[in-house]
Amino acid sequence: MVWRVSDWVNMSPSRRFKPSKPSKPSKRFHGPSKSSKPSKRFHGPAKPLKPSKPSKPSKRFHGPSKSKPPKRVRVRGGRLGVLNLSKSPLLARSERIRLKSRFATATTVVEEVPGRPKAVLSVVIPYYRAGFIGWVPFESLIRQEGVNFNWELIILEEGFDNPFGYKRMVAYWDRLKAVGCCRLKYIQLKQWLPLSGKWYYLIQSIDTNSQVVCFNSADIYMSHKRLAAQFKILSKPEYNWYKLNGNLVYDIGSDSHVALRSLARGRADTCCRAAKSGLVKKLPLVWKKRSVDTWMFKALRGRAGNRIRFYYDQNGLEKDTVNITGLNNISHKRAARVRQVAPPFRKCCASLESHIPLSVVKRLRRSRN
Repeated sequence: MVWRVSDWVNMSPSRRFKPSKPSKPSKRFHGPSKSSKPSKRFHGPAKPLKPSKPSKPSKRFHGPSKSKPPKRVRVRGGRLGVLNLSKSPLLARSERIRLKSRFATATTVVEEVPGRPKAVLSVVIPYYRAGFIGWVPFESLIRQEGVNFNWELIILEEGFDNPFGYKRMVAYWDRLKAVGCCRLKYIQLKQWLPLSGKWYYLIQSIDTNSQVVCFNSADIYMSHKRLAAQFKILSKPEYNWYKLNGNLVYDIGSDSHVALRSLARGRADTCCRAAKSGLVKKLPLVWKKRSVDTWMFKALRGRAGNRIRFYYDQNGLEKDTVNITGLNNISHKRAARVRQVAPPFRKCCASLESHIPLSVVKRLRRSRN
């Protein structure tokens, strides 16, 4: 407080010499009073602090953590299966869109007997650059025996790059009808499709009444008992997959053939396999170019909850089932193993004519030139 001289003069003597009361200390400058509790803000909590956990290293600067093993999920049937997380849902969706857009431009030609009979068995064959070898399955189909039911044949191939073509297929139509074929469907693609997409659309194109689907390739001569034997077995409720125990392999370049024996129960990617249509219709639409047969079996096994019931061939179909090497577009390394009789092949003592018709053997040998 500032005193002026005029205030001192005008003040009464009693007040002028009276001592003033001591002022209380300011809380603002001297801190809180003793009765107040200590501030947690400045003095910290009463209890001692617990030691903090060490922080994890940043993935951004120190690199990602170690890769984790794939998740294992329990599927129907009680077994543990590995969940494939290799493709994101967005990538899988974009691949399906691309496959659908390519198939949308395809054209279909159908030949069928009058009355639109119902086919109970479907033979599906994907073709690719099969201009020189595409006749082989037709020669085996027109020689089928014991067929007392209606069946259909569906071919899917690109209409470019050395196709077999519709004209050469329809030339077999009369002979196919003589052995029970009621429908020949030819699907011509204008854009290339991977093999996984071809299998998917072949399966989706079968007759709604079809009960059995027989898979074949453009370079495989099938047994003359195949359709009758596979339809008889797969008509029973206890089986849904027909597996051959092996086949013959013929190399055109060296004019030699060997035998292949396959008894692996974990694999079903053998030639001339067949399955019930209700099972194979569960095949997903996926963009895949390599190891498609193995992938297809594993995909169907997963969709079926590991409930694939095999029938291992006991009708001797492997004795006259021949896989041709030399005019196809895959398995280029197989020819060298056939010539050397390297595993998994073994030597076959009988001549090729003892397994398949001589006219077919002569035509194969003429194709060497």
